[in-house]
Amino acid sequence: MIYRIVIGSYLAQAYVTLIGIILMPVYLHILGASAFGLVGFYLMLQSWVQLLDLGISPTFSREMARFRAHVLTAEAALMRLRTLELLLGGLAVMAVCALAFGRDWIAHDWLRSASIGAVEVSRILAMMAVAVGLRWVASMYRAGLVGLERQALVNLLAVVFATLRFVGVLIWIPVMRHWPIVFFAHQVGVGLLEVVTYRTLIHRGLPVQSRVSRFSLTLFRELAPLAGAMALLGAIWIFVTQFDKLVLSRLLSLAEYGYYSIAVMAAGGVLMLMPPLNQVLQPRMTILVMQGNEEKLSHLYRVTTQLLAATFAAVGAAMALLPAQLLYAWSGNHALAASASPILEIYAPAYSCAALLSLPFLLQFAHGKLRLYVWGNLLLLVFLLPALMLSAVKWGAVGTGATLCVAYAAFLLLWVPLIHHRFLPGRAFRWLLLDVVPPAGAAVVVAFLVSMMVPDGASRIVSACGVAAAAGAGGLAGMLTGNLSRIALFELAGKRAWKTS
Repeated sequence: MIYRIVIGSYLAQAYVTLIGIILMPVYLHILGASAFGLVGFYLMLQSWVQLLDLGISPTFSREMARFRAHVLTAEAALMRLRTLELLLGGLAVMAVCALAFGRDWIAHDWLRSASIGAVEVSRILAMMAVAVGLRWVASMYRAGLVGLERQALVNLLAVVFATLRFVGVLIWIPVMRHWPIVFFAHQVGVGLLEVVTYRTLIHRGLPVQSRVSRFSLTLFRELAPLAGAMALLGAIWIFVTQFDKLVLSRLLSLAEYGYYSIAVMAAGGVLMLMPPLNQVLQPRMTILVMQGNEEKLSHLYRVTTQLLAATFAAVGAAMALLPAQLLYAWSGNHALAASASPILEIYAPAYSCAALLSLPFLLQFAHGKLRLYVWGNLLLLVFLLPALMLSAVKWGAVGTGATLCVAYAAFLLLWVPLIHHRFLPGRAFRWLLLDVVPPAGAAVVVAFLVSMMVPDGASRIVSACGVAAAAGAGGLAGMLTGNLSRIALFELAGKRAWKTS
């Protein structure tokens, strides 16, 4: 059952990711490089605003999972919903106001644009602020539905809103060419509809009894330790993954930042594979911990590790080995492929490693004990921020990508074993040696062999097929190499064959 949910979540996330990625070159062509740089800035801004989430969304998801496991009563669940939505709503309003008040300074003193006036940029930034705030609020309600294990509904809505957000905006092509602000006004409209929809569904998903509830300061104090740890982790994660983008938005022109955003967006495709898995694993692992079923928890964790190690390694290797082919197949623009491929080549393995680091976090989050992960990320941040600043100034985007690659690998090799020593006794280093290295190594080797057969200067179709073949063959080889992932793969294939017979 859980594998079917995972597959459904991945299909939905694949659609959401691919529809956005596929259309980015279209937006670049319609808006121009400078205006598209504002789209990249908007995407980066969405991440930085999450600093103010204070761990509310993941905490709310965990609390709804506890209600699902019958640990919380209906009244307690409703009180948590009311308390957290009022708190997050107030924070969202403050964030939007702060961004709106600071838009003139950002337009004049931070961003560098030669083709768009500062006044127009300022107006676009105000629209951005509202769109970002709405998406932030919607994420909390969506997290609650995930905690209730309503993944099928969440996946369906993700597809619907992604279509409205990315495809629906194309109806404004005639005016977007001259007024880029229309693009962001459309995002505001979709964001408002998203908030209303998710809020209605989460309220209907809880029992009708005791519907009247109010903000509880006592409850907030009760949830504060876990939410605080999540907030700190979220802030660290944002600094680690977004600090390079913030620095480069100041150093690069908007046109250069647009090309950089294309490369990082392509590399970040591997990170997009994690949210659907988190939607399934986070509530399931929490329930297993609450039930005291450590054996099933360990098995689920190891199977997932092997499957993801193979997948992330294969996708990252295919992008790193064939960056120009991927970018050309995607955009049809040789100049873009030549300019952005060095960035993609180094960011792809960095993000693949970062994606794998989410698993130790989920393990600790299920236990409600995040101290080790907090301290590890604080140490990482202390060394990483100065290194990113220096590398950005001296070597630009390639330097920041290389710095991230080294930092993530060091965390995986040096700190994650300490986490597993605490939560997976006897598997401190065996997790790396048995569950990560074999499937990941096989995936990289096979992806490399397939990439050698892809010619330079090939057509878009041949280039796309070459990248897909390298990633697909590498991923399959890695999954078949892992002892548990191989069994899971055969079991899944056997069930499907039995159903069709």
